[in-house]
Amino acid sequence: MGPRPRSSLGVDDHSRFCVIAAVVPRATGRAVCLAFAQALLEFGVPDEVLTDNGKQFTARFGNGGEVMFDRICRENGIVHRLTPPATPTTTGKVERFHQTLRRELLDDVATWPDLDSVQAAIEVFRHEYNTDRPHQSLDMAFPADRFHSSPPGVVPVKLPASLTVSAEPVPPPAPLLVTPPVTSWSGDAVEFDRVVPPSGNLQVAGKQFWLGPARSGVTVTFWADTDVVHLTIGGARVKSVRSHLSVTDLANLLRQGGRPAGPPPLPPAEPGQAVEVDRTVNGPGRCRWVSIWSWPRRSSAAAGSGSASSRPP
Repeated sequence: MGPRPRSSLGVDDHSRFCVIAAVVPRATGRAVCLAFAQALLEFGVPDEVLTDNGKQFTARFGNGGEVMFDRICRENGIVHRLTPPATPTTTGKVERFHQTLRRELLDDVATWPDLDSVQAAIEVFRHEYNTDRPHQSLDMAFPADRFHSSPPGVVPVKLPASLTVSAEPVPPPAPLLVTPPVTSWSGDAVEFDRVVPPSGNLQVAGKQFWLGPARSGVTVTFWADTDVVHLTIGGARVKSVRSHLSVTDLANLLRQGGRPAGPPPLPPAEPGQAVEVDRTVNGPGRCRWVSIWSWPRRSSAAAGSGSASSRPP
């Protein structure tokens, strides 16, 4: 794709909602201002904005005068604050978002085919980050729950004539799966599909299911009732966990594209029957079964981490 592209990012300080995530060939002043202008048109005009001292934002360390970014802020009544020199932690929330974006998406692809492909992937990541990922700093709320944009048209956005920006807000990424509506449900188990996001962390009704970035883009089928949740990929079960879902949660999932479930991928054990369970051996060579740490036999734990099976007597 040529020279490594750059990203122009903006995060709301209160909610951590990402308002700007644009990929540009070079981080020129015009490219940054185009991304900033699109965010103003989409989310409204903020009271103030904080940036670093890059030449795209200020001529403070150059020849003086007013750069385009400063002009946009002045003409729209936005207070433009600059960080003290050599203090990257002042814009720590943006830096943290950038770190997460690189770790969970950008670094997984050695060479992107073109800018449009990168931008499309980042838009999906941004939508998932804003709406489907709870943040510990927000008491496990989503950024979209805390973010409040300005009503459109209340404060008209003033932009230089040299900037050409679409006034239409950018729609969220289209749903990847379309399922016909359900006409009846017995109140039992529900099945639904989810596509693994670039982060590898799926979220269902407030609970996260870690599948890893390597499975990004893979469709996972959930089989869920109020007792257990099974995750399958291509018909093969990859995970089973105790359910956190209520009957109301199941009904909501059904309305959101789910369907009445068939037989579970892992039949429940009959009372008195023996069961087999799989456990992963951790780095020190131990695995946990119920609430007891056990040491598998050497044949089950060769050369560090692996998996082991136990059968109750």
